[in-house]
Amino acid sequence: MDHPQESPNFSSHLESLLKQSQSWPGQYVFKFIVSADSPNIKKIKSRFKDFQHTVSQKQSKRNRYTSISIKAFMKTPKQVTSIYKEIHKLEGVVVL
Repeated sequence: MDHPQESPNFSSHLESLLKQSQSWPGQYVFKFIVSADSPNIKKIKSRFKDFQHTVSQKQSKRNRYTSISIKAFMKTPKQVTSIYKEIHKLEGVVVL
């Protein structure tokens, strides 16, 4: 199954939308959903270690899933799309 994030046009389209929607450099909120016991939670968080950021997590009602919101200071829309591409490759991660 093809995913929009894998499309060659996805990055350029998203970058264009990001340029129009906010000022750069600036804060951007990344959102992900993973299984509550997934090792990818640590991998996602570690991807932002070099950025000024804050993380918030919330468990689903039945504790099966964890939603992760990361507000990070990004220099360019290209940084945003690069991170999305990397994290999209992790198994079991829903990128919002």
